Amino acid sequence: MKYTNTYNGHTYWIEGGDKVMMSNGEIIRTSNMDIPTFNAMIFNGDMVAIESNKENFRKLVKVAKAANPGFQIRYLAFVEHMGKEAFVGDVIKRNQAYMSWISDRKKQYCEMRRHMIQIDHSTGHHVILDHDDFTDFIVSGDWL
Repeated sequence: MKYTNTYNGHTYWIEGGDKVMMSNGEIIRTSNMDIPTFNAMIFNGDMVAIESNKENFRKLVKVAKAANPGFQIRYLAFVEHMGKEAFVGDVIKRNQAYMSWISDRKKQYCEMRRHMIQIDHSTGHHVILDHDDFTDFIVSGDWL
């Protein structure tokens, strides 16, 4: 879960269970804040939980991508949307959850951007014509 610091507007979260990270939207770095202070600020209302919504989803995914440049951005969008649920179960269950989530996004993409798909008449499946546009659709949060 990510939080906004009400004093400076920066985004903070705990990473790896042992350090507080922060981002101003462009730069990500380890914060000087310790975990007890971070938790106290949450308790006092000085850190406000950031809920994913259509308006902030792209920003949250970009922060996650800057912090994890080696990960696929669609996967980071999945993790951002699902939160801790993205890590429940063994590898097989997590992969199933991710593929199901992507499948749901594809269904929404096909409904919302009909001009960007083609029907494969031999299989009856929808074919996405522009995968960059599909990725942007996922990252944008338009489906929320």
